[in-house]
Amino acid sequence: MPEQSISLRSVYELRADASDQPIRYRIPAYQRGFRWESRQVEQLLEDIRDFARRENPQPQDFYCLQPLVLRPAEDGAFEVVDGQQRLTTLLLVLRHFNARLAEKYRQKLYILEYETRPSLLEFLEDPTEERAASNIDFFHINQAITTIEAWFKQREAEVETIKAAFLNQAKLIWYELAPGENAVAAFTRLNVGKIPLTNDELIRALFIRRARVKGKKSLDLEIAYEWDLLEKALQREDFWCFLSNSTSHRGNRIGYLFDLVAREGGMAENGNPYATFYHFSQKLSDKHADPEQEWLAVKKVFMLLEEWFEDRQLYHLVGFLVWKGLDINELQGLARGTTKRAFRDKLREKVLQSIMNGDGLNELSSETLRERLSDLLAELEYGRHSQGVQSILLLFNLATLLLHPASNLRFQFESFKTGMWDIEHVRSIASDRPGTWKGQAAWPVSYTHLRAHETVLDLVCRLLLEK
Repeated sequence: MPEQSISLRSVYELRADASDQPIRYRIPAYQRGFRWESRQVEQLLEDIRDFARRENPQPQDFYCLQPLVLRPAEDGAFEVVDGQQRLTTLLLVLRHFNARLAEKYRQKLYILEYETRPSLLEFLEDPTEERAASNIDFFHINQAITTIEAWFKQREAEVETIKAAFLNQAKLIWYELAPGENAVAAFTRLNVGKIPLTNDELIRALFIRRARVKGKKSLDLEIAYEWDLLEKALQREDFWCFLSNSTSHRGNRIGYLFDLVAREGGMAENGNPYATFYHFSQKLSDKHADPEQEWLAVKKVFMLLEEWFEDRQLYHLVGFLVWKGLDINELQGLARGTTKRAFRDKLREKVLQSIMNGDGLNELSSETLRERLSDLLAELEYGRHSQGVQSILLLFNLATLLLHPASNLRFQFESFKTGMWDIEHVRSIASDRPGTWKGQAAWPVSYTHLRAHETVLDLVCRLLLEK
């Protein structure tokens, strides 16, 4: 049985097949009709316009129009499983471009066949208000046509620039189901509860398809098996909460690895939800691309993270920095080309910088470090410096575990990040300490406070200075 296929296609490529015959897209009865409102149509056009006007454009740049899920029909048409709102809007924009040209210069356009609206083509040829009132689908389509005409009327000088970007640099993810696959089941999965295709699902299809193109028959099975192993490991809460502060994410987590690999490979951070997929699509579409090596790069990232997790010192230092918001890619950069000991020293440097926003260990003597930390602790105040207090208390907990000579205990980041914790219970005094010497001398818990101060100071200093 033929398999699913996946590729990127420009809007221009949606129009006609290799023999220049218009492609037919069929909207089945199980789907609702066209319902985009003016604001959604305008948003699409504004996004394309912004892309066309971007600074420092590169030839390989393209704009995402998200997935179009199709199933090939026996008569040569394509059944639209997901993406019909976009597909209809794109056709209306293409028809607007054609309306601006003399007839002999007009391009062939694809054909939409609404199973419940067989007279759609006739309506598009003459979209009158009277016909638009005949059913709700035609009403919304006519509203979109009016919106498109009004939008371009205000931007006459930019039409050709926008048109070029729209036709050639606006691309969709063309996701083709196997001919025998149940289209209704796929539609239900994609639309009931608004479950979109994810980057990792799309990337998996890319890897397996490319492995088969390369003739590596066993590689697709190997990737599928190892994929499940990596996903299973990332579903462990202790491992995931060590790597990420996003504790509510319970779906597929392997996409996190692909994000790391793509960012390390120079992926642009442009807010596009499918940016990671595009990165791998470009790499794997190269005729010299080796899917085995690309998959190995993903596994190497996982093995590095697993090594940090298993090493008790790295686990606590990396875990603290992740909680403080440092990006894993930055930590990968620190580890690259260095020994494990040197990497630990760099992590301690980062820890100090994160709590003091100042000099690193290399610039401070042990005496100066202790003095600076002592001043920091003295300045911290519950209520005004809650974040600073939390950081110091977490670091104190990590130091207590790491520096205990007979302990193999590890801090539970999963409990720390998923539980409801605060620092209320550590404070048994008024928020303002006495400002005078006499007031401090009469302060009933001053000795306890000073002892706690010294204990925290000792352990944090030892943690940062230990070699």
